[in-house]
Amino acid sequence: MLKDRRIFYGILAIVTAVILTAGMLVNVTPASAADYEYNFHYWSFDGDTKDASGKLDLSANEPEFAAGRHGQALDTEAGDAVRSSKLSEKTTAGFTMGAWFKLSGEAREWNIIMSKGNTTDAQRDRVQIHIGHASEAKKGGMLLTYAPATAMALSTEDEGKDVPFETWTQITVTYNLEAVRMYVNGELYAEKEASYPLAESLGNMNTLTVGALNHDGKSLKFCGLIDDAFYANFAMVEEDIKAAYDDPAKLKAFADGSAAVKVDAKQSGSSGETSAPSETAVPELKSGPILYWTFDGTTKDSSHKEMDIDTDGFYAGYTEGKVGSGIIIEDPLVSDYFPEDADLSSFTASFWVKWDENDNGSYAATLAIAGKETDHHFELYFRVNENTGGLSFYGTADQWNLENLANVERGTYNHIAVVNGENGLRIYLNGEPVYISDRRISLDGLGSTEDFMTLGGLNDLSLKCMGEYDEFLLASYEIDEDFIAKLYNDPAGARADVMKIIEANYPEGYTPPTATPEPTATPEPTPTPEATEAAEPTEAVTEIPEATATPEPEETATPAPGGGCGSTLAGGGVIAILTAAAFLAMSKRKKNG
Repeated sequence: MLKDRRIFYGILAIVTAVILTAGMLVNVTPASAADYEYNFHYWSFDGDTKDASGKLDLSANEPEFAAGRHGQALDTEAGDAVRSSKLSEKTTAGFTMGAWFKLSGEAREWNIIMSKGNTTDAQRDRVQIHIGHASEAKKGGMLLTYAPATAMALSTEDEGKDVPFETWTQITVTYNLEAVRMYVNGELYAEKEASYPLAESLGNMNTLTVGALNHDGKSLKFCGLIDDAFYANFAMVEEDIKAAYDDPAKLKAFADGSAAVKVDAKQSGSSGETSAPSETAVPELKSGPILYWTFDGTTKDSSHKEMDIDTDGFYAGYTEGKVGSGIIIEDPLVSDYFPEDADLSSFTASFWVKWDENDNGSYAATLAIAGKETDHHFELYFRVNENTGGLSFYGTADQWNLENLANVERGTYNHIAVVNGENGLRIYLNGEPVYISDRRISLDGLGSTEDFMTLGGLNDLSLKCMGEYDEFLLASYEIDEDFIAKLYNDPAGARADVMKIIEANYPEGYTPPTATPEPTATPEPTPTPEATEAAEPTEAVTEIPEATATPEPEETATPAPGGGCGSTLAGGGVIAILTAAAFLAMSKRKKNG
């Protein structure tokens, strides 16, 4: 039977693998904003991607340059977009973003000129300027800006500015916490009132990209040339914007400090100072159902739910883990079905993983709940790039697809946690948030007789993520960020706390499974004067369960990256291409009959 099962899953894996304040000078820090450093960055793209301020150089695998508006320009039609390293400055007192650009006649639909922050979704740290609706019929496109913290900024068709192909145009967008303003060729084109705070970017999203979306530096790549790009963590005043349009040398002077640039601060007299928005408090760790697998030589669940993980027919060994032992996974391991009373409308999932190998060149799934054919499936996976994996999240409800939130290296232990509920969705890597959204995912419907979890792959056993796993926790409520940090920083102490919660939830009369007792010494046999006749052995009767019908083949979908130069994808910024593919659905018996 084990041999047959291995053959069945081997065929299944092969099939699925085939698919798959006006007046302040920037160099004078106001007394009321002593902790806010104003910075102005400028890239001439004269054959390199260096920042004239010396603080924020850009990089790309293969940048290309061509004749520009002034000197040379970045050619993102022929080469890559360019992305910065992590910004060290605060970015909550407004921004200025701008560049010269020339849109190629080959551009279509959405083309990103500049972007910053988490561009996978409508996040409050996200800002960008882009061309929308480019077409041959229009002989150009529409210049727009997008910033969710500013009521989406000037992002609709009736707010944009038509620009022609093959024509140099300068765009500058500013935000001073009161209004968004768009300047075209040095002149104010449009403005829009706004009163939302900007958020600080988290994790590897605290970067800036010229020529594509910031989250991956590739999606919706600009088709054409970009020159004299600049970014500041404050709003410029109109007179300096016009001066920079009339005299290109002004931008370099603003960046290297040889000329002063003024800050257009919020009119309330805050002198440009602002604080990061406060997040809604998450409830502290509390008493409630927690499923917990320590992997200390067993795949049994420590809670009274006893939702064990099945190793029947699969290789699973044990090695030194973060606490005690951890489990070595070479084949995805599936759990028993969720109890029918399962309620994960709010939940926390947390575990350690050391990713060593993957059977798919692009994706390695670490955790999946339910199948992709359901409307309550979600998965955590790595977007693989040789020895680096981009932590990513996909959910069928509302088509969540968040790629490359943070990078992990192959062969290193990392702690991953997902918290979801009334406070929205949060994803953590090594105790630090890498994604925060006010929007939550829905797991309505979980608990049917077909719902279970898979560790090290998807529920159809595809997208293997082979390696070591430890301390897998699933709670039916939101765990606060301090305890998430403890799960990473003090795994042994966190385990002790979790076990106290689990034991407090044991129902009356419940006896938890115990470890195998230590062997005791066998007493010396008592001599028997006469041999006794051995009793006949009792024949054991084993009931053979009825065969379970194999389900009909269904469809699965694998997330894929966004498009290239002149992409025809919709330009809000969430890129999710789903490739449908057939697979064989596995059959599984429910625990305890």
